[in-house]
Amino acid sequence: MPDSFSVLMLSFSLCLHYVDCDWSVREPLNHILNDDGSVSVTCMMDGNEKFQAEAKLKQDGEYVCQISDTDNTCLWQYNNKQFTFTLKNPKGLNNGLFSCEITKTKPFPVKRKEGPQVKLFRGCKSTFKAVQKSNCSCNNQTVDKDPTPKFLYLIVCALIMTMLSLYSAILTAIFIRSRLALKQENPDTMTYVPMQRSVKRREQENTLYVDMHKKQKHDYHRDMSHNSH
Repeated sequence: MPDSFSVLMLSFSLCLHYVDCDWSVREPLNHILNDDGSVSVTCMMDGNEKFQAEAKLKQDGEYVCQISDTDNTCLWQYNNKQFTFTLKNPKGLNNGLFSCEITKTKPFPVKRKEGPQVKLFRGCKSTFKAVQKSNCSCNNQTVDKDPTPKFLYLIVCALIMTMLSLYSAILTAIFIRSRLALKQENPDTMTYVPMQRSVKRREQENTLYVDMHKKQKHDYHRDMSHNSH
């Protein structure tokens, strides 16, 4: 029968199994218009867990750059949980909605998450002087979206641990109650058998006493009869 410690360890292992809930994907950051007309967009993820990941950049719901691309229209580099994509021939920058998609590949299970969509370079011009790199200072417009709260999965794990702890406490109480009931039944059975034996022994002694009394009375009458003769 499982005890409370085993149930708590099981719940703790379940939470460790779903520890990937501690990381999330940000909106595209550090978008830069380069001097050659290309655009650099950075995708970043938050979290303390270390794992292997793949990233993709999406524009209007379609992939425009990913790390598996082999052509020269898109370049990428990775550094400190940041994937920087460089689009050489960008289109629709002023009205396009960009988002980052990051997939955790190892360790298992595989988990894919997508960040919120934003409009990049809104109202900015892409004409710059030669040998100049400029960060666009226009504000990003985040599309309304209901992202999953960071602590939602932690709350679920806490609820699972609470339910398992309650279940363990109920099982432990039932087990202790059954043991106490069993101990209360055993002494009654042990004291019942000697009482039956003692009653039988007394009956035998009383029977023997009656027989001896009758014998003594019979011998007395016989002596009286003998003396009368």
